Parts: sequence; C-alpha cells; structure tokens
Amino acid sequence: MNYIEVNIIMNPVDPWNDLISSDLGRFNYESFIQTENGIQAFIKVEEYSENDLSFLLNEYSESCETSYQIKEIESINWNQEWEKNFSPIVVADKCIVRATFHNLDRKYDYDIVINPKMSFGTGHHATTHLMIEQMLKLDIQNQSILDMGCGTSVLAILASKKAAKFVFAVDYDKWSVNNSIENIKLNNVDNVEVKQGSEEQIKGGHFNLILANINLNVLLAQIETYYQVLEPKGSILFSGLLEMDLNKLLAKIKQLGLVVKETKQKDKWIMVHCEK
Repeated sequence: MNYIEVNIIMNPVDPWNDLISSDLGRFNYESFIQTENGIQAFIKVEEYSENDLSFLLNEYSESCETSYQIKEIESINWNQEWEKNFSPIVVADKCIVRATFHNLDRKYDYDIVINPKMSFGTGHHATTHLMIEQMLKLDIQNQSILDMGCGTSVLAILASKKAAKFVFAVDYDKWSVNNSIENIKLNNVDNVEVKQGSEEQIKGGHFNLILANINLNVLLAQIETYYQVLEPKGSILFSGLLEMDLNKLLAKIKQLGLVVKETKQKDKWIMVHCEK
C-alpha cells in the first residue's frame, strides 16, 4: 500500500508544527516527522485530499506562512520509523516512559511501557511532560480519574500505577483507542476503561481528577461538561495550550468558579491545575 508524503514548510515553525500535526491526525494522517523547516506528514494514497489539506493550512494563515509539496512513496513500516527516534523519557527522576525494546538502567517509582505508533503521548511533547510532572505531585489513591483525549493512555496508565480506584480514558480517534488498549495490557493494569468518543461519553460521570491535555478550542467547548462531572474539591489539569492562549482559558475558568492552584510552563506550552 502506497502513501502520500506531504512536506510542509512553515514560517515560523514553532509551535505551529505541533498544532498542525495534531489537526492533521483528524484527516487520517498516520505519522509525522519534524524537520528543520516544518513537518513531513504521511497518509494513505486513497485517504489523501488536497481540499482537506488546503482548508486546514488556511486556518493557520494569519499566524503561520505555509507551503507544501507532495510525492507518492512505497509503504512504510511505521514501527521501524518511530523506533529510530523514540528514546526513553524520565520525568522528575521518578517516572520513565519507554518502549518494549528499551532496557532499564535503574529502578523508577513508575515504569510505563508504551508502543505509541501514531498516537500522541510519548512524553516527549512538553504538554505530556507537564501533565506527568504535576500528576507525580498529587495523591490520587482510591480516586476516580478521567483521561480526556487519552492518545496513548500514558496518563491513564500513570494514574492506575499511582493507585487510582478507576480510570476512564476517552479519545475520538479509533487508532488511539486501539493503541491505548494495547498499552494498558503491556502495563498489566486492570482498572482502566477506554472508550471512543468525546464529551458524550462522560456525561453523568463522577470524577475526582480530570486530565485534559487537548487543544484550546476543544477545552473551551467541553470545559462546562468537565465542571459538571467533577466532584466537589476535585481537580482538573489542563494542558495542550500555548502561553498566548492562557488568558482565554483563565477567563472561562473564572466564569465557572474554578480556583487556579498552579500554572507551569515548558517551552511555550502551559499546564493549569484547577480545583472545584
């Protein structure tokens, strides 16, 4: 099966390469490689749409200049591709995120093994790193946890390993759901449930901690539902947003009456810890 390789040139590159990669995933692009000038994105020939690509890039036209070239290539072994570049990630010297082919050099409090394939959430990205770092500081024993936009379910798995009572992981993307199920089995955790969908999956639920590492537009659209399913004194960790977008989220947080406990930044990305 052949693929289309789309080479996207951006000016500026950071942070638009991350945002555009995330949005391309919604159009069935299967893998991304960051380059010096932007990204390379790969999609099956029969899934490629010039209109979809042009529409998406136009959405960023006010902030980022883009151009692209395409070419058809032969089928790629994606596992081999990400294995070339996937190195273990250690957070706060307590948690390691690694693949099955990595050997441990020492013992960590939390050892998470994932095969990320195309799913978002290896720990390399600043937002995932920020979320893990904050989770390590929280006592979530016997709590009910929601991982919204779970990707690889690395956050859900960490919550389980930190003795959460129950973890509900949700993602709109079927590939991410399947990858999450695989990773949950790899880590021998038995209290994580994964569902495909969006906020409709969580209505009527009750959670002590919500993990929402999603883009700003989705956060703003779904935050009222998060508030409704969050238990009193419960916490929400928001990430997936840029420094320049923080005020938009804070305005919505204030409107709902959530209390900001802490904000942290890594590169240009932000994590916000709120309490109900």
